[in-house]
Amino acid sequence: MEKHPYCTSEVFKKDISELCEFCPLVDIIENAIQNQIIAQADIQKEILSKPAFEGYLNREIESAQKRMEKEYLEELRNKDYKKDPGRQNRIIHFIWNKERIKALNKFFDEHDSSAKRVKKSNVDLEEATPKSLKELFIKPEFVGKCIDILKEVVPNLIDGNNNYLKAPKAAFVLWVEELRRRPFIKPIKDEFIIAKLLNSYFLGLNIDPTYFRKADLGKRTESKRLEMQIKLSQFAQEERGESRES
Repeated sequence: MEKHPYCTSEVFKKDISELCEFCPLVDIIENAIQNQIIAQADIQKEILSKPAFEGYLNREIESAQKRMEKEYLEELRNKDYKKDPGRQNRIIHFIWNKERIKALNKFFDEHDSSAKRVKKSNVDLEEATPKSLKELFIKPEFVGKCIDILKEVVPNLIDGNNNYLKAPKAAFVLWVEELRRRPFIKPIKDEFIIAKLLNSYFLGLNIDPTYFRKADLGKRTESKRLEMQIKLSQFAQEERGESRES
């Protein structure tokens, strides 16, 4: 992909929407996604059985996730170097693979795969207001493993009894974002409802709804995102495997 001064930045960019208004990389990435990733997936869809095609999608998504993790870890090592010449390439590869995952995930939605991904048009889920944190999850069996992640990240966010441990509250925002992206939880957008459910379940948290509107979560909190992504990715792969076996 062609480099361009508009994309040179002292700040690591993680989404195509963060690129400059006239950055040519936007068109380059979008065209490549359409002509390479989507075109290749369409061919595989035609020649493979449904289980084999889902396996292809899972492998491609996992490959893209690993590349994103590699680029992000490299950025964390070099984040203090404002003029790091390698940052531009890291931005390109991170955003490219993120868009790659988005494109591949759409095939799961189209085929109503065994992963049971929830379509955005599911009005019943959108309108249903959960009364507890457990009701927020799409499947009851997701609850325990997803909450355990809060006990496993370093430093721990909660203890064994689900008590808040005075860690950065913004980390809970990242947790909700990652659960919503998979998606493991229902598409509830009201931050007041989300905050109420979290505060009711995690004793002492008292997170304010405005946390879910802040764009800058801080470097200390952002460093936890990758750890959560890795653990949730492992869980997602296990869940898909169990779904295929059943």
